[in-house]
Amino acid sequence: LPTVLSTVLVAHAFFLFETDLSAGQQIEYIGILSLIAILTYIFGTYLNDYCDQHFDRIHQPFRPIPQGLISSKSVLLLALSYLFISIVLQALVFNFQTMAYYFALIILITIYSFWHKNNPLAPVLMGMCRAGFIFCLSAYCLEIVDSTKENYQVALRVTTYYDYLTVVLIYVASLTFVSKWLDFKPQIVEKFMSLFKIHPIGGLILFLCLHDAVWIGTLGSFALMLGPLVLFSVGYLLSRKTQAN
Repeated sequence: LPTVLSTVLVAHAFFLFETDLSAGQQIEYIGILSLIAILTYIFGTYLNDYCDQHFDRIHQPFRPIPQGLISSKSVLLLALSYLFISIVLQALVFNFQTMAYYFALIILITIYSFWHKNNPLAPVLMGMCRAGFIFCLSAYCLEIVDSTKENYQVALRVTTYYDYLTVVLIYVASLTFVSKWLDFKPQIVEKFMSLFKIHPIGGLILFLCLHDAVWIGTLGSFALMLGPLVLFSVGYLLSRKTQAN
C-alpha cells in the first residue's frame, strides 16, 4: 500500500504540482486520488485472496480464509463493495472516458487474480496491473489539468511519465519472477531477514517508494519527496513488526 500511495505523489508531481491550483485544491486532489488508490488496492487484494482460497488451504493455511476467520463469500462481497465505492467516487469527479481506463484496469486485475497460479505470464500481468494503475493516474491528472486550462509542457511531461511507467512495469514484472525464484531459495530469504528483519520481497517492493522519491526529485518537487520517504519508513517499520509477530 505505501508504494501505491507514493505513485499517487509521483503523478501529482508530474502533472499538478506546478499548476496554479491552490494548496487546498492540490491536497484535495491528492486525497481523492489516494482514496481511489486505496480502494482499488484493497479490491485487488481481497479478490486475490478469494481466488487463491483453494491453493491457500493446502500451501498457506495461515491465510484468513483457510483459518476460518472470514468466509470466502464475505471476502468477495467486501472486494466488490470497495470496487463499487471507488467507481461511485470517480463518477462524481471524472468523466466517462477517464473512467473507461479504470474499467480496463479492473478487467486486468480480475484476469490476474483468476489466472496467476501456474501461469508463466503472471509476472507480466502483475507488471501490467501496476502500469495500468499508473496510466489511470495520468488520465485523472490530465483531466484535472484540462479543467483548469493550464498551459505548460504537458506533452513533455506525459512522455517522461510514460518512461516512469515503463520502468515500474519492468521492475514489478521482474520482482514477481524473483518472488517465485525465492520460493526455492530459503537460505537467501533467511539471510536477508537476519540482516533487515523483513522478507526480501517486502523490501524490494518498498524500494519503489525510494524510486518514486528520486523521480519526484528530478522534477524539482523537493517538498513532495518527503512523502515517499515517509511512506518507505512507515512501510518498513510495519513490515518488521508484522514479521516479528
